[in-house]
Amino acid sequence: MNVIVPGSVGFFLLKSGAVTEEQIFKALEIQKEYDNVSIMITHMHDDHVSGIGMFAQYLFYVFKKKLTIIIPKALFSDITEELKIKGVNWHILNIII
Repeated sequence: MNVIVPGSVGFFLLKSGAVTEEQIFKALEIQKEYDNVSIMITHMHDDHVSGIGMFAQYLFYVFKKKLTIIIPKALFSDITEELKIKGVNWHILNIII
């Protein structure tokens, strides 16, 4: 299940299930209406976080927007390692714990 929650200042993508390229492009299309884009991650499974690097890069380099990733403190090292492995530069996103 994917839940996209639009709001007055941006939208949140709450993810549960496998990330597909089609879902990433759907979220990219929806985000055009908003200044702020956030993803909330509650746990690490590759089927939940595998597309975050590509999403963040596309969002930044194509739309000039930084992705905000909201995570529990316990996931900080896992998420940062995942992004590092995928070659994501830190200047293109924000992480909130």
